[in-house]
Order: sequence, then structure tokens, then C-alpha cells
Amino acid sequence: MLAKTVRVSFCFLAAASFLTAILAKPARAQVLYGSVSGAITDQTGAVVPAAQVSISSDSTGLKRQAVTDATGSYRILDLPEGTYTMDISAAGFRPLKKTNITVVIGQVNEQDLQLQVGAVSQTLEVQGSAAVLQTEKADVHTAISSFAIENLPSNIYHNFQTIELLAPGVFSDSTITGSYPNSPADTPDRSLNIFTNGLPPRVNITRVDGATDLFVWLPNHMVVVPPEETILEVNVQTSNFDVEKGLTAGAATDVITKSGTNAVHGTLYGFHSDQALDARNLFDHTPRAPKNIFNNDGAAVGGPIKKDKVFFFGNWDILSQRSNEAYFDLITAWHPLQFSAPT
Repeated sequence: MLAKTVRVSFCFLAAASFLTAILAKPARAQVLYGSVSGAITDQTGAVVPAAQVSISSDSTGLKRQAVTDATGSYRILDLPEGTYTMDISAAGFRPLKKTNITVVIGQVNEQDLQLQVGAVSQTLEVQGSAAVLQTEKADVHTAISSFAIENLPSNIYHNFQTIELLAPGVFSDSTITGSYPNSPADTPDRSLNIFTNGLPPRVNITRVDGATDLFVWLPNHMVVVPPEETILEVNVQTSNFDVEKGLTAGAATDVITKSGTNAVHGTLYGFHSDQALDARNLFDHTPRAPKNIFNNDGAAVGGPIKKDKVFFFGNWDILSQRSNEAYFDLITAWHPLQFSAPT
């Protein structure tokens, strides 16, 4: 029996990341974005009101601004995932620049900074470090970067959900039994059957760029599984859910896809597997192993259309499988029943 499954997906995410007031008005939610908050003080610990706080993305040039209130506090919302640089200035104080500030979706990065008295012409620059403990929120989550998704081993379909299983309490029987809740016809990347903290798959919710990705007839798996090369970050929340994680009791998974930056980046990839790499069934005594050729090839590229204004990202991905399957069954000997009439 010859089965062939071919999937060609062309996903052109024309990322119109306008770094103007147009993009500065998305819905106020941490599903797609992170935020930075904190307090500005002077060398004595006194708060500094009316300080100008500006933050800019190192990769896209995105800028956000805020002013500290009477308590010296500030909060900057709706920041896409990435690395940022922050500039703080106030009358009578030396300007402060802090680099390497990491923003992760669904998280709050607390930056409490101290200004020093001095001339405006003197700038103090410090380098940030990764937060050791998340103290602003009580949710239980696991953040998975694109580097981990692209470099950690996954299943034959290169489904990012196999990396999602690294989150505590997340388990799937699909990778063990090779049984998936869908067919290659509707979801070629084969969504996994995922259990979270002992709860069934039907109580999970997965969102891709904020849109619910759910098969309406089989709510225990995704409809569209983005290729690994298109994913920027995955956030898996398993407990103490935020209010925006509605309809979730198991795992609330947020997938953020890539968009272009000021630098041009591209990837060309190809994965191959065939019957020579598979173990043969103990009862298979055919002269040759059944054909099972599997290929996943593609390319991804992103870059600027107009620096600091408009970007693009595109992905082409093809998945093909050609196989001859050998079937095995138990055949029992047949003995005709004999009846004899009483004499």
C-alpha cells in the first residue's frame, strides 16, 4: 500500500511593524507582549518624579516612553519580545542608559534604577542582566526561546510541541506510541495529544499570535502547527492563570511567530529519514524493509522594508512522506466441525 502525504505551506507574514502611534494602540494584554516597570530614585533613596523614561528595541528600533509619577514609579506596556535599551533623564541628574534589558511575553521585567546628581552632558551607562526571580506575577509558566526550539531534538515532524514537553507537568503519549489525534490530511505537522498536570488534552488552549488555534471538531489538538523556523517564542502557562487565559484549565500556550528586523536573516533547512534508519518489525520477513521516506524541507527569510518602520518575514515549508506498509495478522488453523447422529 503506497501512501503519500505532501504538504506545502507558504506563510508570508508581512510584518507591518509600524513603530508609530498606529502600532502603539494594541489591546492591553500580556498575551503577545511583555512589559517593564519600576521606580526611579536618587542616591539617597528619595523618589524622582517627572523623570523621562524611554525604551527602544535593539533589533527593530521600536520606542516607548513614560514619565514617572509622584511616587517615582513608571510602567511601559506592550513590548514585543526582544532586547531593549533604556534611557532615563531628569532635571539636575546625569542621564542614565541601561542596555541588555530582556523582555519576554507574558512577563513583567522590573527595573528599579538610581540616578546620580550631575551635569546633563555626563551619561552613566550600565548593563542589565537577566532577572533571577519573577516577583511581579504569580503564574507558573515556562518560556521557550527560538534558539531552544531550533536546536533541541524534536520528533520526525519537527513539531515545536515536543519542546513544550520540557515544561513541568506537561506530558504526551503521542511521541511514545506514535499515535496522533489527527491525520496528515488536516494537520501535516501532527499536533500532539498533551496532558497537563493530569488533566485531559481537551482543556488546553493554544494561541498563535493571539488567535486561538483549535480544531473545532477535535478540541484536543491544534489546526495549524507553525514550522519551527517561524517561531520566536513559546510561553506555556500551567497554573495561576492570568485573566486573559480564559477557557483554560490545563495548559495555556502562547506562540509568537517571527517578524523581520533591521538585519536580514535567512535559513535554509532540510530533514530526511527513511527505512534504513527504522527498526524492522520482528515478524516482518519480507526481503526488503517497507519503504518509509520522509522529508521536511524549507526556507525562511526576514528583514527590513524601511529601517525602523516596516519589516517582512516569509517561510516556505514542504513535508512529504512516501511509504509502503506491511500488515501483520494472526491466522489460526481451521478445523471443520464434525457431527454424528445418534444411532
